[in-house]
Amino acid sequence: MQLPVVRLKWVDAVCSIGWCDNIKDHASTLAEEAQVQTVGFLISEDENFLKVSSTLSGDEHLGSVLIPKGWIVSREELEFN
Repeated sequence: MQLPVVRLKWVDAVCSIGWCDNIKDHASTLAEEAQVQTVGFLISEDENFLKVSSTLSGDEHLGSVLIPKGWIVSREELEFN
């Protein structure tokens, strides 16, 4: 199975437990923490989601994440020689 390898930069959902002194400052901190990167094999894509997996074996994959396209900030296809 020959699949493209991609690096996605995206903003994840974040939750907090407990009381906060300043909601505005806390929201800003959470937004910074929510910026993540995922590198993996592009398993599937439709109009709403990308499915990326860390491991392939034959026609099977392991360690997948389904990311809403609206959360993706940038996408890069990686090339290996």
